Amino acid sequence: MFHVIVEGLKFNLRQRKWVIFNALFPIFLMVLLGVMLSDTNSINSENEVINICYYNESGKYEIINEIKDNVFNYDDFSIKEVSSVEEGKAKVENEREIFLLIKEESIETYYSEKRVSEGATVLSYLKSFSDTYASINELYMVDVDKAAEIISSEEFLNDSIDVKFIKEEDAPNSYQYYGIVELTMMMLYVTLFPIGLLGLEKSSGIKDRIILTGLSDFKYFVGRIISSLILSIIIITPGFLFSLFKLKSNWGENPLITFMYVLATALMMVTLGTFVGYAVKQRDRASLFIQGLIIPVFSFLGGSYISLPLEMDGIFNLVTNISPLRWLNKGIFKAAYEGNFYYLNVSLVISITVTIILFCCLYICIRREKREV
Repeated sequence: MFHVIVEGLKFNLRQRKWVIFNALFPIFLMVLLGVMLSDTNSINSENEVINICYYNESGKYEIINEIKDNVFNYDDFSIKEVSSVEEGKAKVENEREIFLLIKEESIETYYSEKRVSEGATVLSYLKSFSDTYASINELYMVDVDKAAEIISSEEFLNDSIDVKFIKEEDAPNSYQYYGIVELTMMMLYVTLFPIGLLGLEKSSGIKDRIILTGLSDFKYFVGRIISSLILSIIIITPGFLFSLFKLKSNWGENPLITFMYVLATALMMVTLGTFVGYAVKQRDRASLFIQGLIIPVFSFLGGSYISLPLEMDGIFNLVTNISPLRWLNKGIFKAAYEGNFYYLNVSLVISITVTIILFCCLYICIRREKREV
């Protein structure tokens, strides 16, 4: 198997222009789209006012007064009421305001993907408010006099809401947004790497020679998958470093761990490419299927070309979730700006599950073909 891995790497790395092009391609897109769409993304700093609108669906105005007087009563916020849910959502899309839908038992928060930092700030304030008053309710149940004493203290009033603004250099502008999504888009292009090895097999007959040494067909294809994964790491690493250090994209507190999630997706895609190549047998037809269907559809639904809202409702939300990039990109932004790793973990589960299924399908197809022969 080691020989399969080495030969696959040598075959691809000999094509220096091809390797250099694939390594520079995501960097080129990061810069190009960052320049073209620089006016569509903005950075929220500590000096910028956050515009908030709300709709009170609960009919209770006590909570509104509490939020106005004790949560968003700073110069950093401007808060106003809208007449309907539709108007609030329209302001999110058109004017990029933060919309709060106040229900009987909860507060739903809507914000544009271009206002991730503002949305995270508002969520932090609301969470702090919720935690504080939940503690107050518990305290009142235990000792009413002590609760009143604590609430009226200056220390409580000053410290009850403690929120840190996202630093200006960490908030996503267009360069930093595309610095992430264009790199993850390369996870679709790595699907083509194992398909390219079909040309090596036909021109050199290397597969037949290796199989004669006693290596099973399945182990041969596993070697090809490992070879393609190593090649993927070599090619996407420059783009990751450019995004991290030059564009200052926010990959979270530990960028290397986030990068591992990206590599899990890469493993899934090279396994898919290997299976498609095995099933189709012909390099051109396999490449046409990947480039004509998989890459453009998954890229669009994943937000690689246009910025999609992190939170969507209805059928479009279901459709975009078809793309593994949607889960990966959403997971990276959620983890980096909200500390929410749910979507990244879902992305990891999807990658591992699909990879295992593809391995099983590949093994079954190889066994079936052997029996027929």
